[in-house]
Amino acid sequence: MKKWLKRLGVLVAILLVAAAGFLVPTLFGTPWKADHFYLRVLMQALLDDPLVLTQLKILESVGLDFHADDLPDQTLALRQKQVDRVLADRETLESYDPDLSHEVMSWLLSDGIGGDPQRFMKHPYAIEQLQGLHVRFPDVMVNYHLIGAPSDADNYIARVEKIGGALDDLLETATTLESEGFTVPRFILEKVAKTAREFYAKPPEENALYVDFTKTVDTLEDASDDTKAALRARFEAALNEQAIPGYERFADGVAAMAARAPTDAGVWHLPDGEAYYAAAIRQNTSTDKTADEIHQLGLDEVNRIQAEMEAIMEQVGAETSTATFGQRMRDLAADDRWYFEDSEAGRKALIARYAEIAAEIEGGLDTMFQTNPKAPLDVDPVPEFKQDTAPFAYYFPAAFDGSKPGTFFANVRDVKEHKKFAMRTLVYHEAIPGHHFQLSIARAQKHLPMFRQLIPLTAYSEGWALYAEQLAAEHGFQDDPYDRLGYLDAQLFRAVRLVVDTGLHAKRWDRERAIQYMVDNNGGERSEAETEIDRYCVMPGQALGYMVGRLEILRLREKAMAALGEHFDLKAFHDAVLLPGALPLALLEREVDRYVAAAK
Repeated sequence: MKKWLKRLGVLVAILLVAAAGFLVPTLFGTPWKADHFYLRVLMQALLDDPLVLTQLKILESVGLDFHADDLPDQTLALRQKQVDRVLADRETLESYDPDLSHEVMSWLLSDGIGGDPQRFMKHPYAIEQLQGLHVRFPDVMVNYHLIGAPSDADNYIARVEKIGGALDDLLETATTLESEGFTVPRFILEKVAKTAREFYAKPPEENALYVDFTKTVDTLEDASDDTKAALRARFEAALNEQAIPGYERFADGVAAMAARAPTDAGVWHLPDGEAYYAAAIRQNTSTDKTADEIHQLGLDEVNRIQAEMEAIMEQVGAETSTATFGQRMRDLAADDRWYFEDSEAGRKALIARYAEIAAEIEGGLDTMFQTNPKAPLDVDPVPEFKQDTAPFAYYFPAAFDGSKPGTFFANVRDVKEHKKFAMRTLVYHEAIPGHHFQLSIARAQKHLPMFRQLIPLTAYSEGWALYAEQLAAEHGFQDDPYDRLGYLDAQLFRAVRLVVDTGLHAKRWDRERAIQYMVDNNGGERSEAETEIDRYCVMPGQALGYMVGRLEILRLREKAMAALGEHFDLKAFHDAVLLPGALPLALLEREVDRYVAAAK
């Protein structure tokens, strides 16, 4: 018996040493395998943001939820920690043999994070209206922090207790950056203050968190009435004593900052701002194009697309005599037949129509693709508390634990933002065969390192989604002249973005000039243009990736067709583009070249 125990002890010791030999370098040094290093880089980035982890549910899928009671660090110390980590990761990466994953990671750790992380550490705005903590927090809590047991409710309450302190940290970070010249435009701060006030403007029992928490806790099957009552009491105390006062302090602090903030819209006004924008262009287009080149590309594309749209408007007998192209499109769209009823029933019908369009094209994918993950898709309205600052539509990928499928969100704040002749194109971009389809295929490639299944490279992912709109049109899903107008109007929208983004950040346009250019040259309403321009102000360069990526994918398709002639296979080309996951455009061209060489 003693001999057996001794052998068991030796075996346990060996296992512990082996585990330490694996875990220590994997977590803290140079991992044995490159895939382990890639996973560490990904998980360290995700662990910085517990809210993103809750949305993706990567850890929940393996039974871990230690992050579910926490919020992301809002201090400048986190930014410095991330910079130090990137610099160390660059050195570690050189320990591994080069392959495609190595090259993708190398790009991510350089141009993918803006080139020089120390130089540009303070440039991203601490406070902004789209993905700021004040809007992300209620969004994640209501839509992704699921309560299936009392422990989930405990975590929910813990986060509500912490949000006030996190907003205090965020305001302190923004104030410190402001003192060093990294100021946020006044009109952005005014929007943020307004949204923060709306969080507590209603009576507490009408607060989105209150409604969500109490409704969900009441349905818990494994909790007694006393337990439910105790949870509700703790939540109400956290909401009234921590969260709401925290939002009030944040709103007041942001409003005070707005009163002294500049009105300059472009990042050129920041220290070293011109270099920051050049890095943002490389990050979001994965090319070396200059702001001037992209600006001219945008002007050329605007002229080309408007000419085709003018021909269709003449074909359908639309009025073409008004002053600007944008006004002619608004005149055409003024007919009530293009909109759902402005009522709760109309909004539900609008969402149902989007779902119907998605189901229709899902049934026709076999003509375009030989790889189809057939991943489920939800179509939901944007939550009411974030409608004012959110775009009119967007996509969020599925949770890894299967608790929530990929979701196409449509903003129903105004039914006039959803013209019936533009709905098809929007679905094709955000859902199928756009973002939902592309991301679902990437996630299905289990042989790839996880970071390549997840990374959202703008030029690739948005370029693909814009290409998907054209693909649907090429396969007969936009044959109606008005649907064709909607398709071209969406293209025009992305071309206009090239002009106004570079106009704001490189040519020093003010906000009003950018809004007016969009109103004059695109069919959207002024309110839509204001929302979009404010988005470009806080996300410099992001809007450039759409059209740049689309044109590059089309160029690669033409290149492959010219090389292969009658042997070109569209489905095989799409596999070459989609199966490697998101890639910088130069690496994407190399993968397409490999497909062409193999096909020959």
